[in-house]
Amino acid sequence: MRTVGSASVAPSRRLGLFACKAVLVGLVLCETAGYARAETESARQIPVAYSVDVVVVGGSTHAVAAAAAAARNGAKVFLAAPRPYLGEDLCATLRLQLEPGSKPTSELGRKIFAAPDGIVLQGGTPFTYETNVPSAAIHRDTQPPSVLADGRGASASTESVQFDADVTITADLGDVQTLRRVRLVAFEKPGDYGVAGVQVTAGGARIDAEGHAPRRTVERSGRPWSRVEIDVPVSGRARQIEILVKRPAGCGRLLLGELAIETDALADAPAELPRPGRLATTPHRVKSVLDRELLDAGVQFLHGCYATDTLVDQEGHPAGIVMANRAGRQAVVAKVIIDATDRATVARLTGAEQRPWPTGPVEFERVVLLEGIAGKPRAVHHRLILPMPDGSYRSFARAEQDARDQTYQDGQLRASESLFFVPPDPIVTLGSFQLAAGSRVYVLSGCADVSRGEAAELLRPLGLVEMGRRIGAMAAEEAPALTTPSGVQVHTPRAVASGFGLNEPTPSRVGGGDVCEVLGGVRPTDRDLKTVPSPSRDLPVLGRSDVVVVGGGTAGAAAAIGAARRGARTLVVEYLEGLGGLGTLGLIGKAYHGRDVGFAAEVPFPDKQHNVEHKMEWYRRELRKADAEIWLGAIGCGAWVEDGRVKGAVVATPQGRGLVLANTIIDATGNADVAIAAGADYLYGADAVDIALQGTGLPTRPLDRYYVNSDYMLVDESDMLDTWRALVGARSAMQRGTFDSGTLIQTRERRRVVGDHVLSYLDQVAGRTYPDSIVLSASDYDSHGYPSQSYFALLPHDEKSRKANHPAPGGTCYTPYRCLLPKGLDGILVVGVGISMDRDASAMIRMQLDISNQGYAAGVAAAMAAANDSTVRDIDVRKLQRHLVETGALPEEVLSHSDSFPLSAGAVREAVASLAAGSNPKEAARPLAIVLSHQTAALPMLRAAYASASGEAKLTYAKILGVLGDADVVPCLARALESAAWDDKILQGAMAEYAHLPTPVDALIVALGSTRDERALPPILRKLDTLDAETTLSHHRAVAIALEQIASPAAAEPLARLLEKPGMRGHAMTSLETQHNANLAMRRRTGPLREIVLARALYRCDDHQGLGERILREYAGDIRGLFARHARAVLDAGPDDNNRR
Repeated sequence: MRTVGSASVAPSRRLGLFACKAVLVGLVLCETAGYARAETESARQIPVAYSVDVVVVGGSTHAVAAAAAAARNGAKVFLAAPRPYLGEDLCATLRLQLEPGSKPTSELGRKIFAAPDGIVLQGGTPFTYETNVPSAAIHRDTQPPSVLADGRGASASTESVQFDADVTITADLGDVQTLRRVRLVAFEKPGDYGVAGVQVTAGGARIDAEGHAPRRTVERSGRPWSRVEIDVPVSGRARQIEILVKRPAGCGRLLLGELAIETDALADAPAELPRPGRLATTPHRVKSVLDRELLDAGVQFLHGCYATDTLVDQEGHPAGIVMANRAGRQAVVAKVIIDATDRATVARLTGAEQRPWPTGPVEFERVVLLEGIAGKPRAVHHRLILPMPDGSYRSFARAEQDARDQTYQDGQLRASESLFFVPPDPIVTLGSFQLAAGSRVYVLSGCADVSRGEAAELLRPLGLVEMGRRIGAMAAEEAPALTTPSGVQVHTPRAVASGFGLNEPTPSRVGGGDVCEVLGGVRPTDRDLKTVPSPSRDLPVLGRSDVVVVGGGTAGAAAAIGAARRGARTLVVEYLEGLGGLGTLGLIGKAYHGRDVGFAAEVPFPDKQHNVEHKMEWYRRELRKADAEIWLGAIGCGAWVEDGRVKGAVVATPQGRGLVLANTIIDATGNADVAIAAGADYLYGADAVDIALQGTGLPTRPLDRYYVNSDYMLVDESDMLDTWRALVGARSAMQRGTFDSGTLIQTRERRRVVGDHVLSYLDQVAGRTYPDSIVLSASDYDSHGYPSQSYFALLPHDEKSRKANHPAPGGTCYTPYRCLLPKGLDGILVVGVGISMDRDASAMIRMQLDISNQGYAAGVAAAMAAANDSTVRDIDVRKLQRHLVETGALPEEVLSHSDSFPLSAGAVREAVASLAAGSNPKEAARPLAIVLSHQTAALPMLRAAYASASGEAKLTYAKILGVLGDADVVPCLARALESAAWDDKILQGAMAEYAHLPTPVDALIVALGSTRDERALPPILRKLDTLDAETTLSHHRAVAIALEQIASPAAAEPLARLLEKPGMRGHAMTSLETQHNANLAMRRRTGPLREIVLARALYRCDDHQGLGERILREYAGDIRGLFARHARAVLDAGPDDNNRR
């Protein structure tokens, strides 16, 4: 069963659709720098997500410093970060080194650049080494040795090398170099391991530091060991250095963490050449330190938020911002604004005066990490002179692609997400950093009103941190003297912004319709929020295209390539740093299943020589060859709709919000974001009926790995608080020596649009064909979660299937084109895991290879529509199929397919008859799918078969009839349940510890409950009495689902007793927690899934002393979106909801 729609999108539908004003012609991207074209956005109310003293916009180190300082000085602060992490000034640019001779002067800077947690010691020269004694025990070195030169020496347990005797390390620098010092990180534990002294021999000279080597304790932190750094100055010139490390008396071993050798090599390098250097910190350390800084200061913050507008109070003073994210748009009301965006976006949106953009090219810097010696990355800094006709977002997007064209190197380990440069067009301010006296807006970036030379100094790593601290403190001091903003509304500029700051003439109108968007808060469960009015206003048209693809993941990149290769003018808009989605930045670098045919066969996967950078570059190059345009670091946050036809996408960029018009929008967000904003209904795994979702996780991002699969969380990515919880909580659990954390949550299941056809798992297993098939997928049933349909409970099991990793049926299946068409809308296709399907159907279609072919087909369809000046609903699907057959993506037989459903009465009768002989999922899969998808025809046949059968066959038919609601089988099912003991769990995949298939005993309970007959109650309650926190989750779910369907008050007290047993209560997550991966007991999934489903059943069985409702209200405040959604939906439906299952 499924529920359609959500209250969270209702505000967007009430906006209405407006009559057409003009016909779209000349479908090409705008070539003008400015945005002299615009459309009128109707008046609307923007929900207020936060009301604070100070809002900080931007996620840089200096933004965090400002926010933390303001909070520590008594202000209530909210920070809106654009990326899925903090510290983009260092991490996105890979400017991870301090300038030569520089040292952090702030406490925050010292935490970021503390040596022991990243690439250990700044300025070290690459080297190889060998030792005179072998490494020992569990702390062995690699072959050839590398651990002492791998940049990681934070942990004695995981990042050390053990020697059971004094050891001499011979280091080879590769050539003769001038030496400065040798530094060694080691670990000490009295009576076990430590370092008595170090002798360094180089160039024939020996420096004996025995007994008095300069050292400092780097960390204790309550650990059983200490980490120390031993510093030995050396001089002279040499290629090889010998380092003798001695054990203390009474210690049986050495544990060494890292070795660094400083030379004059970097200082001697010519300034005009790219200068290789070692990283002084790591992206993960930056991100985790900044997370902790804001948490410790009590600052509220969210990721993935772009400032799109400013607010003003009734006197015209700045009063906050409007931000866009995956949840829609929301307002943040604030007394003071600190604009820490790179381009001073907020200041420009207020209409602040700015210096003109200069003519001529602009200098940028891009960093590429290459393989160095002994496994160390080598940073190469590229200086680029690129054309920049203006400061618009589109010009920056073009410069980004030009830079990547010039700097990509085969085999690169990593590269900058975005370019570094010194802005040539600062904002005119009062006193450098404040817009004007009393303006309440501070500019904290390179766009501050200082000389460009001074700006360059400030933009060095950590250069603005101290200024951020000062401005934060000033803002906190200023806020109490200001009255709480009243009469707040969205600021409406008199003219459209070009590049967000340059005045333009009155814009021309290019079409009709209106902006549709989600206006429901940062969470789908937000209710009764205050709002601020947004008057009717101009929305700049950023460009026009034949095809706009929103989302550049596995499906989106393929769709864009498919459209562009067929001659359509194509734009792809992607939030992250590159293309490919889960297959690249999601670190799922190899295919599990799927068909390696058609377009998918072209797409390279990483190998020993290439990590995910190579695959991202392949997508990018293919689009560049086909003349497609790529916008990175931008999101789709709405749709332009006219009379049910989507004619454009609303895009939020780092420089504001605008409209991109197109003949076809392809929603490749994986979450149906644009389609839902346009008014489409959707399905999700948390509604009033049930709660179910496939597991996900956030991977680490090592430089040397391309496959890091994870499954330890349940995340709703349309819930910004839940997304924040997942990102911050997962980073906090990662080891301190981690190079980087991922930026893409490995989500396997999201919102799914309701299309012209809703693909069913029963369709797939029964082998249904369609006249409009565009993909043939192949996989086992790789669902990282328990299923929703009763079909799975009715599957028989033998010993083999009980032990299988994925015992539920898989195989091949077709996807019809209609699953990509949102019902009631034209001009838009939805691709990826957001297509129209039941959640149980997603496991068989979501493999990377098949999603690639699906996206490619959608792109070709969109190009066909553009070529014929028609819409995607009017294309010749057979022509599309013929092309896909030619590419090898589809078998030729699809050209003669029709809809094979409904099957004949004979086929249904044959399926009913064969059910009695099925003893495992493989044998019963297709007959059971046919019967359940043809219930009306099958019901009399099932009753006849039940009447004539005996033994196990009779019980098989009884379970099916029970699920279909036939109460005549209750006595048979009850007798079977009374005589059955609880059976062992059946896992659906090893990674998801909560993902249990229903067992045969569960099937008896589910079937009894489906009859809604009170005669079923006694045997179910007797089973309930045997449950506790140690019992497998599927048994709890079966009992709860059965009892809520019978809905008898007699079940209330037994359910309450069960919930009061030890370990059953208290699993709601109402504040941030560390999100553990390796420790199964700390993943926090089984407990809450059990508690909430039992509380729901209790609530619907007339409750007991209000316990069920109390628990549901606890979960309504859960920071995990899945649980909050489900609890809210159940409470909204009420205890007497008659639409259950």
